[in-house]
Order: sequence, then structure tokens, then C-alpha cells
Amino acid sequence: MTNKPYFARMLTASAMAVSAAAFAVSLASPANAYTNHSDNCEGGEVCLWEATGYAGCEDNWGSDVSNYSGRYYVDCASKTINDTVSSLNNQASFYDVTVYENKSYAGAEITTDAGSSRSASLGVLNNHISSHYW
Repeated sequence: MTNKPYFARMLTASAMAVSAAAFAVSLASPANAYTNHSDNCEGGEVCLWEATGYAGCEDNWGSDVSNYSGRYYVDCASKTINDTVSSLNNQASFYDVTVYENKSYAGAEITTDAGSSRSASLGVLNNHISSHYW
């Protein structure tokens, strides 16, 4: 046991509790969300292409995206993703991904199983995808 006065011990304990709470909040903050947005289709991502057969501009996400508006393909910076997707590959090992016709996960939808892909089978959603959810 320390010889510190009671007030000093309580102040130290309070500071440690605040630090632990701040650390826990930082782990859940958007700044620590999935950020590996590269031009490579990698494990744990849904990869989107503007053309059938995995051709043309490509983009990839390892997290939910509620609105493709204002987002551009990583390798075609001038081409918007919204309403241009024609093929996709779900590189996740365990999670199915669902793409939606509208933003905020609304409208017609198609689910692609983990480890599966759709090179030309987006049907009515071909060039009409605006969000996806894991």
C-alpha cells in the first residue's frame, strides 16, 4: 500500500478510468473502421466492377457502405460507383454480402454468399446498385 494521501490515490484512479474509457471509445470510432481501400481485391472484401466478367474499373470494401453516391472507383477516380456496378466478388470467408438498389440498404436486393461471385448475374440490379451490407 502506498503512503499517498487518499485524494491523490482517488485522482490517479479517476485518471486511469478516464484513459481506459477514452481508449475503448477510440476503438469503436469511425477513424478506426476498415480503411484498406486499395486497387487489389483482397480477402475480407466485396469487390465491385463496372463491367461484367470482372472488367473495367474496380473498387473494394471490407465494411458496409450505405450510399455509393459521391464514391468513385479506386482505379478510375473520375467514374462514380453509384448505379454502375455490373459484377462483384465476395472475398469474405464467413459473411454473405447483400447489394441494394437504393441507398441506406433499401429497394431490390441480391445476396452473394461468402466466397462467391457474380460475373454477369446481377439481373435487374445490373447498373442499379447503390449500397451494400455484410
